[in-house]
Amino acid sequence: KLFAFLIIASLMVVSVMSQSSGLLKVLKDDAPKTHRPGDIEIITSKNVPQPIGSYSAGTKVYYNGFSIIETAGQIGLNPQTGELVEGLEEQIEMAMKNLEALIVDNGGNLDKVTRTQLFLSDMANFKIVDGIYSKFFTTNYPARAAVAVKDLPKYCFFEIMAEAVVQDDE
Repeated sequence: KLFAFLIIASLMVVSVMSQSSGLLKVLKDDAPKTHRPGDIEIITSKNVPQPIGSYSAGTKVYYNGFSIIETAGQIGLNPQTGELVEGLEEQIEMAMKNLEALIVDNGGNLDKVTRTQLFLSDMANFKIVDGIYSKFFTTNYPARAAVAVKDLPKYCFFEIMAEAVVQDDE
């Protein structure tokens, strides 16, 4: 609980500081696509499920000539139905496909992922997760953390988040 509180508090401070100083600008879909360092774009894709809560599918933070995509946690939701697919391996595979689609549809690729965070409902499933994960990340493995948690959204078996570097064309 303390950890969650600290994260929320730090996000609130960054938000207040950013709004008051004008350093960061959150871009919406209808905003012009001219980016300056520090701009934050809310990203999504028609190929991933819509968020099931009060959050974005991801963000893209712009720097000088590159940007960083930060994804929200992706679970095994079917993008067309929004329903959780059945089965452990099917959920892992779908979550990985959702992650890949979100990154690729926003200018990145899995070869440029720098870090992933994996959440498992049972650490006994780690070998299965790692086997499917290694089909998506085949070389230059990103840094990774894997933790077992009590419950995940929709009581799924697996969730993944990632950060990726994107070379900007602008």
